[in-house]
Amino acid sequence: MAGFDVAGDTGGTRSAQSQTARQIGLIACLAFAVGTMIGGGVFALSGTVVDKAGSGAVVGFILAGIIMVFSALCFAAVAARAPVGKSSYYPVATYLGPMWRFLTMWAFFIMGVAAIAFVLVSFGTYLLYFLPDSMQDTALLWALVAAVLLIFLNFGPSDMIGKAETWMVGFKLLILLVMIVFGLIAFRPDLLISVHGSMTAPGSMFYAAAILFTAYTGFNVVTNIASQVKNPQKTIPAAVILSLVIVMIAYVLVAVALLMSEVKHFGSAGVAQAAEALGKPFGLGGFMGTLVALAAVVSTLSGANANVLASAELFVDMARNKDIPTVMGKLTNKGRPVIPVIITGAIALVLIVSNAFETVVVLSNVATVVALVIVSATALALAVKKWPGTGMKLPLGYTIPILAILGALSNLFQYTWWQNLLGIGLVGIGLVFYSLRHHIDETTHAHISAHLAAHNTPLRRVFSGRKAITITRHEAVAQGSVTPTAEK
Repeated sequence: MAGFDVAGDTGGTRSAQSQTARQIGLIACLAFAVGTMIGGGVFALSGTVVDKAGSGAVVGFILAGIIMVFSALCFAAVAARAPVGKSSYYPVATYLGPMWRFLTMWAFFIMGVAAIAFVLVSFGTYLLYFLPDSMQDTALLWALVAAVLLIFLNFGPSDMIGKAETWMVGFKLLILLVMIVFGLIAFRPDLLISVHGSMTAPGSMFYAAAILFTAYTGFNVVTNIASQVKNPQKTIPAAVILSLVIVMIAYVLVAVALLMSEVKHFGSAGVAQAAEALGKPFGLGGFMGTLVALAAVVSTLSGANANVLASAELFVDMARNKDIPTVMGKLTNKGRPVIPVIITGAIALVLIVSNAFETVVVLSNVATVVALVIVSATALALAVKKWPGTGMKLPLGYTIPILAILGALSNLFQYTWWQNLLGIGLVGIGLVFYSLRHHIDETTHAHISAHLAAHNTPLRRVFSGRKAITITRHEAVAQGSVTPTAEK
């Protein structure tokens, strides 16, 4: 098998195939980032947050977005300094140490798995719009069914769904735009405070911002495949900032539309409820509710699949970095991460069965805070060293990294002590796997490295549009000049 060389954090050369694979443009990056965020935020969280925070949800979306922009800028600056063929998290190891790189990746893994769980619960709720009354108590069952189907789908050519993400994003945004237009037509300033409380209600804005923090995660999917992006020093920062701006505007306008609907209480399918109420004066209530429910079903399912792809990819990268036993990142000859998908799916199923929607959202947020604080600390270390090397340089000295750290940490004050402890504990559990990192099978490691060098994993094929190729373990060893060893 010619055409690839083993490359990764442990060295190696860059093949002609991986050199030509850097072809992902801004639009593809935007589509996947926006698609992931829209699926996890608008449909799954908007109604719940408006119920809890009232009109403070509008400001909450803005606050969460602003806080995330600081963290995203730090993430983009750090990722842009990853050498060719290396993980986007490589600079974290360079400036803080390998353990902190692992904890960052593990925290993002926990965030992604939790996001799969609460997004699929939302999927089950919206699906009820299309089912008879006798099945209205089956939302959790459908969430479990969807999770199992996604697990099995990702054993095969799951990247086919990912390739349709650009069209899915367009569909979702179009439907949301229709609802937003109806909301603006019905706009009355008094409804901002008369239905769901005052915008100045104590703590409501900060509570909303803390809950919605995870709604803006998704941009890290772009940085995961930095080695495939055209002109990453410019494209990645642009994709990160533009996706956040697009999603922030969409979130704020949807929250306003929910308030204009005059619905007194939203369930987890709140966006469809609001659409139905907004469409009623025009004789389009049922049609609008069904249309938005359809968009929500598509959005939440594609968002969950995007998180499965991203979470499994993180496991593969951690195995390539030798931060976990290589068996945990094992790939098939077609580059399919069967074991990482099984681990991801098993944890997601447990979280779904727990039937604790808000707690799962908080756990996702806490893990996100941990990851972003570490990345922002890396950006601060870069700022102290005057931004060495090439790549994006943040202005204002240490200001942006410090604001990013403080902003992320501020979210923890809105959660209970046991939610923070549980979230941090889940991140800390990763250290058990890190302690087993010396259990390395060099043949498996060579096989993983060869697939990553050839961009032959589902997530990377989603972005590059490449077809799966076959790389056997024997070929990987031969190309990498690795002597096979037994798992230690």
